[in-house]
Amino acid sequence: MPPIIIIAAYALFQFQFCLVFLHSLLILRKECNYPKFVVGLLSPNAMFFYFLFNDFYQSAYKKSAPKPDKAVEGSDKEKLAESTKSD
Repeated sequence: MPPIIIIAAYALFQFQFCLVFLHSLLILRKECNYPKFVVGLLSPNAMFFYFLFNDFYQSAYKKSAPKPDKAVEGSDKEKLAESTKSD
């Protein structure tokens, strides 16, 4: 399990991503001289950042216990050694 500081930082970053995304959507509701098509271009970018960061966190800090490789286990390892000796 990751340390509590990493969990807190992750939650803070996710909250920050949501705030930035919602802030960019405010342009659609308020009268502003900012071009609305730019919001259409930047909103998917903000969503990609959110999902990519989430994927990074899941793969880096939420790893499950490593599974043993079947090719290296006892009997297979011995068979491999025997086959290389006979060649």
